[in-house]
Amino acid sequence: MKTNKHALVTALLVLSILSPTAVLASEAAVNSAVSVQASSPFAVLKGLDNEARSQQYEKMKLSPAGWQVGMIISKEPYAVVTSVDASGAHVKIWTGAIARDYNDLLVFWDEIGVEVSGKLDFHATDVEETTHSYFESASQESYRVKAYLGKVPWANIPTDAEAVRDGSTKVTSNGLINVYGIVFQNPDRAVAPTLGSVKNLPDMPDAVPTLRTWKQTSVSAVPSDALTHWAKDDILDLMQKSIIDGYEDHTIRPNRTLSKAEFVTLVVKALGIEPVQTPVKGYEDMGKHWSTSMVASAQAMGLLDLKPVDVNFSPDLPITRIEMVGLVDRILQKYAVKGGLGTGEFTDIGSLTDGNKTSLQNVIHAGIVGGYEDGSFRPQGSLTRAEAFKVISRIIHLV
Repeated sequence: MKTNKHALVTALLVLSILSPTAVLASEAAVNSAVSVQASSPFAVLKGLDNEARSQQYEKMKLSPAGWQVGMIISKEPYAVVTSVDASGAHVKIWTGAIARDYNDLLVFWDEIGVEVSGKLDFHATDVEETTHSYFESASQESYRVKAYLGKVPWANIPTDAEAVRDGSTKVTSNGLINVYGIVFQNPDRAVAPTLGSVKNLPDMPDAVPTLRTWKQTSVSAVPSDALTHWAKDDILDLMQKSIIDGYEDHTIRPNRTLSKAEFVTLVVKALGIEPVQTPVKGYEDMGKHWSTSMVASAQAMGLLDLKPVDVNFSPDLPITRIEMVGLVDRILQKYAVKGGLGTGEFTDIGSLTDGNKTSLQNVIHAGIVGGYEDGSFRPQGSLTRAEAFKVISRIIHLV
């Protein structure tokens, strides 16, 4: 975008009659705008309505070489790569607009498709994305991960718990909060009088991390039954990240079998997914089970079916090794993780479905699980806590 120098000089001359301070402020604003525009091809979008933004997209050409999923290609406005394949990439650009609907967060994005040549093959404006129960969550940090690409922007949008804890202003439902000053598509939608606590974050990474950054805590004492256990390092890893803790008798019980509900809970905690308060869908036996929010969260993230074939989840039954594999494969697909380790030739998987075999190969090749010394995988065998801890630890460090 070219700057009209004559218009700029005229504006500064007019302002100089009124106030020297105004001149300095305007010079700073113009220099800042020019700097932003020079660094981001999307800077021209700020302040435009949806029609004007569409016109900009129609003539825009980008350089997608080297783009990867999660890469932040513009910091203001915030633009992030949400998918990449042989034909090109998809990018979401935050319009700067959010709204609160009860406890849900509504975020408004523009979306574009970029061909390998850099030409845009499609664009859409003011696409609404909803993150349910966002404001009921303990922290917004859990949403600054790849799982929420194109849903939650890299910005300070405090949850209610954070606002109370920090003494900041809660996000209210009294209108659209508009960080970038866009002209919204719906002119009848009320605009909030102030931004409140919502603002850009000064320290933005080059890419959205796959998983949340876990703060390491010291473990005062290694559980007595883990001191010489083969999974000791994995147990300590998860304890230091506060994903697991021991029992009151200072044990971790690594050889006890793990239920389906317990494994799903481990997955949700390890991925930093905030538990939702919505009911579990499709499973008739969940009711008021203690893991309801965890299972519902896994469903919301696409890790469990919303319309399952089996209407019983059987949360208290031991999870089988092949059930674990199916869930882990979904995690790998969700986070676009590909691996090249391990081989999957086993003597006892002939009766598995083609889908189960594919999932097993994916998880094996990613280096998450392996078989036994006798050449078997034991797909219907139960999973011990220690085996689950190792799987979860590998997932954290892989993705």
